[in-house]
Amino acid sequence: MDGNTMTLATQMAVRFVKEQIRAEGRKLRDYAASDLRKAAARYLNDHPEIIEAAARRIATDPRFAKFNSGAQKRRR
Repeated sequence: MDGNTMTLATQMAVRFVKEQIRAEGRKLRDYAASDLRKAAARYLNDHPEIIEAAARRIATDPRFAKFNSGAQKRRR
């Protein structure tokens, strides 16, 4: 599993946590970013299928083609 997959999976989990907070009628401004990330990490731990979904998305979605090309980034 690579960093791109984990980044996307974490973003998906954070999105879910935020949706849950909103669905419960609470405000996101009442939460620190670190608390949202911790909740997302717990969610990922409980739902490893999110990581698999992220890997599939990176492998099949054309918007992520640059991550699959193996091309190296240009050094600055």
